[in-house]
Amino acid sequence: MQQIRIAGVSKRFDDYLALDRVTLDVEGGEFLSILGPSGCGKSTLLRIIAGLEMPSDGDVHIAGKRVTGDPVWKREIGFVFQNFALWPHLSVFRNVSMGLELRKVSKAEIDTRVREALRLVQLDALANRLPAQLSGGQQQRVALARAVVLKPKVLLLDEPLSALDKNLRQDMQVELKSLQRTLGLTSIFVTHDQEEALSLSDRVVVMNKGVIEQVGTPQEIYSTPRTEYVAGFVGEACFFHGIVEGGNVLRLADGAAVPLAAPAPTGARIAAFVRPEWIKLETPSNGGAPAGVFERLIYFGQSSDYLVRLGDRQIRVKHRDGDRVFANGEAVALNCKAWPLAAGAQAL
Repeated sequence: MQQIRIAGVSKRFDDYLALDRVTLDVEGGEFLSILGPSGCGKSTLLRIIAGLEMPSDGDVHIAGKRVTGDPVWKREIGFVFQNFALWPHLSVFRNVSMGLELRKVSKAEIDTRVREALRLVQLDALANRLPAQLSGGQQQRVALARAVVLKPKVLLLDEPLSALDKNLRQDMQVELKSLQRTLGLTSIFVTHDQEEALSLSDRVVVMNKGVIEQVGTPQEIYSTPRTEYVAGFVGEACFFHGIVEGGNVLRLADGAAVPLAAPAPTGARIAAFVRPEWIKLETPSNGGAPAGVFERLIYFGQSSDYLVRLGDRQIRVKHRDGDRVFANGEAVALNCKAWPLAAGAQAL
């Protein structure tokens, strides 16, 4: 069942167009991430859904009701901010209960609902502490409890994990997804972190300059992006440009041939891409594969990357157990299949 509908939403700040006719549907119980760089419009869109900003054009519906002109408190949403936004002088319990107090909920119900929310985020033993007495991860859990205690129809999260260190952020990702599944909450999560979006989401929305470039599952966004922008923003990518021969080979300007992972129109001028883990390095032969120069091996502990000079650019290739390690400066060929990008293809 559709829980949120964003229909043709635009937002202008004076002469700046932050959102340009954005349309998006979110299903009930779905965890949807809006992914993009700073300034792409993702947080503006979230704030419009919440009622913290009004759109210049278009409409927002929540649970089948048009809420475009409604204030925040009428929208039945929970909002988790990037900076936690806790009241420093109030206990954990009072931080979580404040929204219920403002809604004139009875004291008995407040006590029950707050303690249940704190139990969900594993903070029931810390109800009397002040925010300053908590770690960053614990403060983030208080912010989550404060949002879910209201029993919202929609949970909105604006880069809520960006202030945490890497290990704690990964732990919180697991906890957040578990909480969302337990409650069955329709959730929209704004982030600029590609791994975060891919690991948490049922679907990912990739935004660029106020428009939606692509919506899809994490697997679709990563493996079969529609545009060069999506392919390059979500993970690492090496791009090839050329003319399709025989429907399944891309002929590059230097004469090299790259097999295509999916058919493309013969004679079309297209872009195609490969991920670092799709490439295997080999000794050059007469097969016509793209050739480069091995520069060095980078060791990360759990994995290693080759650095290869391919013309005027440097690309990464994932090293697999048992792969040969080439000497610095040695010529190498790229054995791979490239995924064709349909958007922007030109017939000759």
